[in-house]
Order: sequence, then structure tokens, then C-alpha cells
Amino acid sequence: MPRESKLTFVHLWGIAVGSAIGGNFVGWNSTLLGGLAGALLGLAISTILYMTLSLCIAEMSAHTLKIGGSHTFVGESPLGRLGAYVCGVAELLKIIPTGSLCVFAVASYLSHSWTNIWGPKLVLEVGVWILTYSVFTLLNIVGMEMSINLQVASTVVSIMVLASFYMPSLVAVDLQTHSLPGLEQKGVFFDDLASMWIALPYSLWWYLGIENVPLMAGSMSNPAQVMPKVIIASMATLAAVATLTLVLNSSVFPGVVSLADSKAPLLDGFKALTENQYVLHGVSLLISLGLIVSFNCFVLYAGETIAVLASDGILPTCLGVIHPRYGTPHVALAGSSLIGLSLLACAVGTMSGSKAVSVLINVAVVGGLVAYILQFVAYLSRQWASSDSGFRSPLGRPGACLGLGLSVMLLGCEFFHASVEVTDAEGLLMAMSVFGVALLVYWLDPPWVQQDLVRKRALSLEGSAQGPYFMNTDEEEGRADLGHFDPLSSSITSMTTLTPIMASPQRRRPLKGATSNGGNRGNTWRKEYCLIGDEGLKTQSSWCDV
Repeated sequence: MPRESKLTFVHLWGIAVGSAIGGNFVGWNSTLLGGLAGALLGLAISTILYMTLSLCIAEMSAHTLKIGGSHTFVGESPLGRLGAYVCGVAELLKIIPTGSLCVFAVASYLSHSWTNIWGPKLVLEVGVWILTYSVFTLLNIVGMEMSINLQVASTVVSIMVLASFYMPSLVAVDLQTHSLPGLEQKGVFFDDLASMWIALPYSLWWYLGIENVPLMAGSMSNPAQVMPKVIIASMATLAAVATLTLVLNSSVFPGVVSLADSKAPLLDGFKALTENQYVLHGVSLLISLGLIVSFNCFVLYAGETIAVLASDGILPTCLGVIHPRYGTPHVALAGSSLIGLSLLACAVGTMSGSKAVSVLINVAVVGGLVAYILQFVAYLSRQWASSDSGFRSPLGRPGACLGLGLSVMLLGCEFFHASVEVTDAEGLLMAMSVFGVALLVYWLDPPWVQQDLVRKRALSLEGSAQGPYFMNTDEEEGRADLGHFDPLSSSITSMTTLTPIMASPQRRRPLKGATSNGGNRGNTWRKEYCLIGDEGLKTQSSWCDV
């Protein structure tokens, strides 16, 4: 029997909140370039965007019940092969720089308080980079389940650290002095509205990563009922802590102007509350723990994404190799960590710390926005939920249209920023260069880029809570091996025989007995299968393209 799902509501909540809570410790302060009002507007926009995106992904993942990144949905839409390829590249542009920035922030927080104890600042920071990447890559290779449980606990600790700042900062809040300095001269958005438009894309940092959680629907029981609750609870948690962090941290010394360029904004806020060095040492360690929670998520996301892209023919297949003992994509995990570490070293080695943070954020934001736009287009291009589907996005197509519009607007803000301040265009240029090289590789058509990016997966078994399935089809015998894939172990845990009764999944025309779906779904046919397993003989049916 397939291994039972182990992820509960609490696990998924911990993963969702943990993946984005690091945005409360670093990166968010760049939104203050547009003043406090501009930052609050950006927070509201990003909240709406991620709520609509997460609900759309939840509906698509509940329909397909397949393991894979967002490119899976794009590939099943009219955008097809090229859309899936571009979306896969965009996902990597989002995930890998985000992990690099988390590690940079961990080292920055530690070096602020521990440099005199552990040695020179540069040696300490580089050592933290290497140690953090090594430990958490190894942890995800040998014990993915343990890392998820550890993450839930660390997420709770991170929220407690933030709460320990919120309560005493209420006494030191001074909006007039710190949050709205020179309001008469600079205006509520600082200087002019241009600064607000420039700062808006940075607001994605509050939630970046939460959109990947619905893709784990296959690792839990009854995802149609639990996943919407996870999304709503996670978004509510993150929105609450983001609002408190933004308002309270910018309302204490050193204030909005200084925080906008800070590498450790929350620690600067703690310094306004206490001068006790021992307390600050402890706080820097606890803040680093919160950043490590997010980093661990992105190590997991990066490894799984590269492995899936490799098995889908977007990257070389050698990157999708599964470890024979641990059942995890060890090559993808190690490769993504090496790329992230190299990217971080190049960024910090060629520019200042604050500049490196800005560049990494912009690369991740551009990659994320391109992926979001493609996902919204995929959602709007077809009907994902059938009449008996367990979950539909309550915001539906209007919500997807709103999210698509916000994504396009924020991507436009990135280009506007590059045109207004050419010296700050490195992040956008880097992202565009990666897309250009990727498209060149695509058109050169190397052997690993498959002509059909749709994986040979079994059709979704309607009503099944067992999770996604992979299928290797033998067309001549008309049989298929069906393996259950558990994302917690990234390995096939059991095999079952699936015999087609009416039509072969690989045939381009319907065989005798196949019935069409009234033309409503285009070139689709209903296939019936005889499922022979431990529970006996069953007949299953599903719609799929032929």
C-alpha cells in the first residue's frame, strides 16, 4: 500500500509561514524607500497578490494532484512547452537568490554582534555562508521529514522573537520623529510618487515562498478541505506580523531613513530598546534562527524544483537522480546550494553589502513575477476544477484577473526603476540575461530538452487521497506501472499494475468504447482503467488529453 500522508495542517502552516517569515528580518526595509505610506501600500498590494495566487495554485494542484513546480500547470495550459520552460527558469531565478539572501542576512546579523568574539567580520561571514549551506543541504538529503518537523518548531520560535520586539517597542514608538520625518518637505511618500513606484516590488519579500505550499497537496490527506484553511491561516499570520514589523520597527530609532539601507533592520530596532550587549548577542542568534527557517524552506524548494525540472526535460536528467538510500534528490540539492553559494560570493565580492541585497532581491522578484504571470494566465486559460472537484478558489476568475494585473504592474515597476536609476538596474539586467541565455539554449534544442514536457504520469484518480502518481507506459502491451510518489521522501514507495480497458494513454485516436466529453474540453477522452492492487480489483476513470 502507498505510504500514508504525514503532513498535517500544523506542518503545512509551519512550512508556509516559515518560508516567508524571514522577510520580517531582512529585505522588507527596502520598501521604506517610498516612505511609510508607500510601504503600507506595497504590503496591501502584496497581500492581495499572494492570496489570489495561492488560491489559484491550490485549485490547480487539487485538480491535477501531481508533484511538480508551477511549470506543471503552465505546461498543461495553452502556453505549452515554451511556457513551461520559461516558468521553470523563472522559478529557479526566484528560489536560488532568495536562499542566498537568507544566508547573507544570517551572517550579517551574527557579524553585527559577534565579530569581536569570533574573529574578523569577513572571515566570520564567509564561514557562516559555507556552514549554513553545508548543514542544511545535508539535513535535507538525509532527513527531509526531520527538517520539516524542525521547521515547524523554528517557525514558532521566530514568531516569539518578533513578539519580544513588538511588546517593548510600543513604549518607544514615535511616529512623528522616526516614521514621518520632514513630512512637510518630503510628503507622505518621500520626494515624489516615483519613489513609491520604485519601492513597490520589494513588498513581495513579505510573502515570497508561501505560494509553493499548495504544491505539497499530494503529501497530505484530504487536501481539498485542508489546503484552503492552511492558506488563509498562513496569510493571516504573515499579514499580522508584517504589519506589526513594518509599523513598529520604522517607528523607533533609527527611523525610516536609516532603516531603508540597513542590512539588519530588526537588530537595529532592538538596539533602540536596549544597550545590553549580552541581550543583543542572544537576539542576533534568535533572529538568525528565523532566517534559517526560511533558508531551509528554500533549500528544500530549490532541490525539489531542480529535480522535477530535470525529470520533465527542462534541465539535464542527471540533476534528477534520487539517492538510493535516502530517496531524496541529492544531486539537485547539492547543485542548487553550490549555485546559491557562488551567486552570493559573486554579489558580495563585486559590490557593497546593501547593494548586493538589492540586486539579489530584484533578481528574485523579477523571476517570481514572471512565474506568477504565467501561472495566472494558465489558470485563466482553462477550466481546472470539474463539477465534482473538492476545491475551487473562492475568488475565481475575477481574483485571478486582479492578481495578474498586480503582477504585471509590479513587473512594470521594476523596469521603471531601471529606467529612472540606471545604476540600480543590475538585478533586472541579471535576470533578463538569464532568461536570454535560457531561451537561446531552448532554441538550440539540446538533447535533454524533451519535445514533450508533459511527464508520463498516471491520470488523476478521482476521489483518491493517496497523492500523485508517476506512470511508465508500455504501449505495446497496453499496460502501465503505477508508482506512488511521496514528496516527503521523494521516492516511489509502492508499485501497482494499471491495465487500460478502453484506450491506451499513448494513442492519438480513441479506440472502440472511448467516449468524448461533448467537445467541452477540446481533444479529450474518458479512459477507464482496471486497477489491481492490495484492495482488489477496481475500475477508475479520468479525463485526459490524447
